Amino acid sequence: MRMLPTICFWLLFSLSAFGADPGKEAVARLRTILLYGSDRPLEGAIPEAQKADSHHSLHLQSLKNLKFSNYGILGSDVQPVWRSYTNWASPMKGSEEILLSFEPDSQAGAEGMRLDLELWQSKRKIMKTTQPLKKGKWLYIAGPDWRGGRLIVGIELLPLAEK
Repeated sequence: MRMLPTICFWLLFSLSAFGADPGKEAVARLRTILLYGSDRPLEGAIPEAQKADSHHSLHLQSLKNLKFSNYGILGSDVQPVWRSYTNWASPMKGSEEILLSFEPDSQAGAEGMRLDLELWQSKRKIMKTTQPLKKGKWLYIAGPDWRGGRLIVGIELLPLAEK
């Protein structure tokens, strides 16, 4: 009879350990793009960059600190936003030079949510902010100077299912 509480404890522990983790429930998705802005032609500065579409170029031109004559996209990534965990996006595939960590700061609503964002360059945190994000609206973060231009991280909150 003395073993019964111990057996019950281990049974409950093993069931909870193998059950679904509610903190790892995806509540949204986050799209990140890594842009490069420069007043020099992209072909000479960053040959691997693809020319940014007019949507990003026009929007960036309207921002005070991010006015450049040329914009290129270096990469993109889409990752789930988990309810209670830190998430990582790596827009430069195969490289850890630029990473973005993000964690929900509030519950996801129909319109959006607040995220704690950290921008990392070469395993060094270079920026931390908490930003409200609305679904379908881009947030642009000015990154560090890089190869004669500037890195810019674009972030868009997406719904769980793409329609």
